[in-house]
Amino acid sequence: GGGGGGAPLVAIGQWRAPAAVDVEKRVDELAKRRLLYSHVYLERRREAQRVALLAPQPYLFAKNAVIAVLTLEGLIAMGKSTRRDAFGTSPTIGAETACAALRAAYADARVRAIVMRVSTGGGSAHASEMVHRTVEQLKARNAALADATKRKPLVVSMGAVAASGGYYIACNADHIVADALTLTGSIGVVSGKLVMRELLDERMGVTADHVASARNATLWHVREPNDADARERLARVWMDPIYELFKQRVAAGRALSAERVEALAKGRVWTGAEAQRHGLVD
Repeated sequence: GGGGGGAPLVAIGQWRAPAAVDVEKRVDELAKRRLLYSHVYLERRREAQRVALLAPQPYLFAKNAVIAVLTLEGLIAMGKSTRRDAFGTSPTIGAETACAALRAAYADARVRAIVMRVSTGGGSAHASEMVHRTVEQLKARNAALADATKRKPLVVSMGAVAASGGYYIACNADHIVADALTLTGSIGVVSGKLVMRELLDERMGVTADHVASARNATLWHVREPNDADARERLARVWMDPIYELFKQRVAAGRALSAERVEALAKGRVWTGAEAQRHGLVD
């Protein structure tokens, strides 16, 4: 940005959204994706149709009451679910697809209960938060229904692995079921980048130059390793707030104290049997 404070802001580098709002109003407001779509719809109704989500409904032709089973398997990512990730090895859990499927299941009058089968070691923290928030909103609407017979319980069934982001999206379900040997927990956050300068320069013969306007401009550059200051900034500005939010979500979802969650967090992985003893699953 320009203005009198432009140079210091450029030197700082990347911003997380809350900081961008608080510091010199670099961003006007924060809005969840659904609210953003509402704004778009009000101002650009035709364009809004392009971002409309069509949720998969495998029980579409059922005539009687059903239990909706939503399978979330693979790497958690933004956007729509895919059959293969970027490496072509496994499917991805697209946050938009997962949220749309949850909304469709809650809205369908034939669905009496929802089972969310979670089999993932995690992925994008942003995508995990989107799914978590959608579950929280739908649960609130569900609990507010005057007719108790129309309320739909949400049960998470954990696969062999439901950890990190997998636990993030599961922790506020009404009931969590895990196998004794399920690997879960991993309440933490990890980040990093591949530094490919040697691969590109020496092994592939691909060279490139870049011009950086500030010290932190190369924070995510694949040719430049991060120094100690850059790693400290990455942890303080990016990773620590995500970690704190993750712990808050677990504390609220599982009715645990902050101190108890802290003792169970720090990236620790638990078996299903251990997680049940610690109150992380039911």
